[in-house]
Amino acid sequence: MDSYKASKAWHISHNLATDVHELARGIPHSDHYNLNAQLRRASATVPTSIAESVEHALHHKKLECYHLARDAVVELQEQLQLARDRSYVDQQTFEDLAGRAISTYHVLTSLIRSTKQSLTATE
Repeated sequence: MDSYKASKAWHISHNLATDVHELARGIPHSDHYNLNAQLRRASATVPTSIAESVEHALHHKKLECYHLARDAVVELQEQLQLARDRSYVDQQTFEDLAGRAISTYHVLTSLIRSTKQSLTATE
């Protein structure tokens, strides 16, 4: 059940989600964009989808999970920019979180690529 915790992608995204949740605490609940909830949801989707991917034996199911996680990273990146533009996050924190989101995106892209290769090899 905890085999997903061995995944590098899960560790990176879990730590990012934890830090984004901390950031979201400082965003007013009255924010017009509802960034508090959106940041929390998008950041939590990434490690959750990666955890789900580990439980699937079928490569096409893993791919679905990886794509969902990568899409959530893109969404998170935009929400972080909105938070920065609304002065809810300072530039240094934004650069740290955005940089880690980009790293997560690259790790997921590598997982997608290798899973596609495995899928092609089994066909």
